[in-house]
Amino acid sequence: MAFIAESVASAIIDNLVSRCFSYLEACPAAGGMKDELERLQHALPQVQAVLTAVEGGAPVMVQNRPVETWLWQLRDAVENAEDVLDELEYYELQKTIRDRDDKVRGILSNCKRKFDSFVNRIFSDDTLKRLREAVKGLDRVIAGMGPLLHLVTGLYGPRVKCQKLEEIKNARETSSLLTESEVLGRDEERDLIVEWLIEPGDADVNVSTFTIVGMGGIGKTTLAQLVYRNERVQEYFDPIVWVCISQEFNVTVITKKILECVSREHFGDNSLHALHENLKQKLTSKRFLLILDDVWNDDKMMAWEKLVAPLKFGQRGSKILLTTRMRSVADMAAKVMKCKQESLNLNKLEESDYMLLFNKHAFLGVNPDDYKNLQLIGEQIAKKLGGCPLAIKVMGGMLNSCMDYEYWKKILEKDNVKLQQGNDDIMKVLRLSYDHLSTNLQLCFRYCSLFPQDHMFKRKKLVNMWIGSGLIPQSICGRERPEDIGKEYLNLLTRKSFFTCKTHDNRVEITKKYFMHDLLHDLAQSVSLGECIKIGGDVAENIIPKTVRHLSVEMLNLLSIREISNLKNVHTLVISVKEDNRHNADHALEFIEVIKGFRKLRLLILDVNFHSYKLPNALSSLIHLRYLSLSLWKVVNESIEYDGLTNLVNLRSLDVPYHVIENIPYISKLPFIHKLQNFVVREKSGYKIGELKNLRDLHHLCIMKLENVRTSEEATEAKLNEKEYLKSLGLRWSEGHSNSAEADEQLLDNLCPHINLKKMRIEQYHGAKSPCWMTNLSLVNLTSIELIDCKRWEQLPPLWQFSSLRHLFLQGLHTVKQIDCSFFGSNSGCAFPSLKMLLLWDMPNLEEWIGIDDRCMFPQLQSMSISDCPNLRGIPTLHLWSRDLHIYNVGLIAFQQ
Repeated sequence: MAFIAESVASAIIDNLVSRCFSYLEACPAAGGMKDELERLQHALPQVQAVLTAVEGGAPVMVQNRPVETWLWQLRDAVENAEDVLDELEYYELQKTIRDRDDKVRGILSNCKRKFDSFVNRIFSDDTLKRLREAVKGLDRVIAGMGPLLHLVTGLYGPRVKCQKLEEIKNARETSSLLTESEVLGRDEERDLIVEWLIEPGDADVNVSTFTIVGMGGIGKTTLAQLVYRNERVQEYFDPIVWVCISQEFNVTVITKKILECVSREHFGDNSLHALHENLKQKLTSKRFLLILDDVWNDDKMMAWEKLVAPLKFGQRGSKILLTTRMRSVADMAAKVMKCKQESLNLNKLEESDYMLLFNKHAFLGVNPDDYKNLQLIGEQIAKKLGGCPLAIKVMGGMLNSCMDYEYWKKILEKDNVKLQQGNDDIMKVLRLSYDHLSTNLQLCFRYCSLFPQDHMFKRKKLVNMWIGSGLIPQSICGRERPEDIGKEYLNLLTRKSFFTCKTHDNRVEITKKYFMHDLLHDLAQSVSLGECIKIGGDVAENIIPKTVRHLSVEMLNLLSIREISNLKNVHTLVISVKEDNRHNADHALEFIEVIKGFRKLRLLILDVNFHSYKLPNALSSLIHLRYLSLSLWKVVNESIEYDGLTNLVNLRSLDVPYHVIENIPYISKLPFIHKLQNFVVREKSGYKIGELKNLRDLHHLCIMKLENVRTSEEATEAKLNEKEYLKSLGLRWSEGHSNSAEADEQLLDNLCPHINLKKMRIEQYHGAKSPCWMTNLSLVNLTSIELIDCKRWEQLPPLWQFSSLRHLFLQGLHTVKQIDCSFFGSNSGCAFPSLKMLLLWDMPNLEEWIGIDDRCMFPQLQSMSISDCPNLRGIPTLHLWSRDLHIYNVGLIAFQQ
């Protein structure tokens, strides 16, 4: 059930009522809404109560069509209101930008414009009509809430919820006894945990923790049972205690369970104090092993501290072994016990093991050799299950009930064989993890169903898409930036085992890539039905519900767009067209007209091979757009200006071809834009470097044709030193430009970036000196520096002082003759402590590399390339021969050394 979060709905309704009342006072034309607004204000607490009850009741998974229908109606009404509020903010932002620009141009002078006249001007169009409709729509939906109050209380009330949770708890209760006669594929993991358990541990910590982390159904409990039954463990620890925690982290109940296991006695309604004292006495000087199975609590620090208080009196070498789906639980347990966090991420079974397990259940009670025709198809089905033991057991058992080729083939051809065949056991296990997420995290998780299985998520793109699609509204951000909240959401989902994170060090930077297990991807599709849909092939063959908010479509041709033209509530639209549309101008025009009808769009990605020059400007009416990608669009006329794009003042992410960026005049009208990979400076109004002044959210920027900046004072108008979020900066002059060395030096001195900058590239600079800001210690966060074709640069800057520098690329510095102590530094400290890659290319006049002596130099260097430096007579002995070293067209002496 993809309902809207109570906090989000309440914030939007409250904001709508508040702002409408202010407009009523400022604008007589906005009358006629007062009665509805007062009713909304009065009904808001009831709406909050209903949504809170539904959110709180989500884990019991009660399905009720009237409630779901009303929730979708409420969501439609709330989002309609949000659209109108966004539109009002859009016009206010446009006015602010226009007033700012007018002031800069000296137009306003003594002309004073009042807010109330602005409001009247807004309401002169159909915005007022939509505002009234939004208010009335909410009023109608909330008026229909009355009959549902009793129903919601009955379905999701405390008594029903407790009853359902008790049923879930009983179903999930575990013990130390293995239910399988044979466990396949976990010997290595078992031995690793046993070795850790019987190690003495730190001298200053009596009790330490080890956590088995993995998604639901992956075999954590079974592995813990194997460890419990291990002979070495049985001999080393006394007592050994098994307690199943499950969802309710009740300290008194858990303590009583531990005490009863240790003493083998029953304890009644004892106080927590009495239980603690008794348990402390039982465990003092005992080397115990406590296994806590199925732990969920990762945020109640005080509860944890109460639980472990008597456990700390155990003998040195005592251990606590936990199983959980969330890495955050491992962090919490280690933090409370003040020990090192030790954990094992339990991965899927290897192919040989999961095939043995599958065959064991699929061919139970029969001879597999009698079903040769099923073995190959069974292997293909098993591969779809992602190595998850629970899924393999359930699917194998289901197939075993019908040993028919056509039935097995039908199962294979299903997209979601894990969850679509009535496998409640799998769904319930996975759904528990989902139900423990906050509503905002659930929404972000569901959104990931738009991507294909095995998709590799890049953090920056996924977070930007979440923000672009409106999943992280400003109403929940407060003073925090949406990007920071999005990163935290991804971290939380990763720590709760919804994503697996893999890091990659490419020597320039450390990047992170995120993956989702196939079963979790299927879960995302299951819980997002009606909200997020991914369609491949012929659109006409798919029934798309009108409730869909986020849609990804792979079309066979442009004409398929007609099939989705009536979906007016879509916030996210990702379209990929397989056919080549370069010569299909009529279809392209129709495509553009249909796209313009999606007025609620927040995010638009078109992977379409267009050759129509009309597309970017045609999107100017989609004023809610935050994210726009036209990466495959082909430029047919490089002289056309795309001023229509500056109408999209809410844009944060813009991915279009370089020539489009070059031809957007007055780019300052996009104040939230994050990336300008090709800002070309011109002397023409609207393209000067001062356009960058107010773009304070820039993360990546490359400024081209810097020779068109006429004075060094004009360069300061870019305000690069105020762009605290800027991570990557490129500064480029055109090849063969005629500026003097002095002019370029003054210009570059006035393009000082913010200290947070991480990557910098300078090209075709004609100055002989380094800029003043490269000779001090301010840019401490730089990880990559590239100086390219700066042919008159004589003296290298003291780059040794950039302690975070990992990548250094010097190419085409034709005037540099010597690398000496000015480059390496003259003190005794370690120079370039983080550098991993060094490239020296096309430096024909470089003769000497001196000044190193016996200093610590390049301790982390992994790759070094020297090319086309024919006069370089020698390089120092840097113990590089066991690393990645490339030398080409370098002086003979250097090569011999």
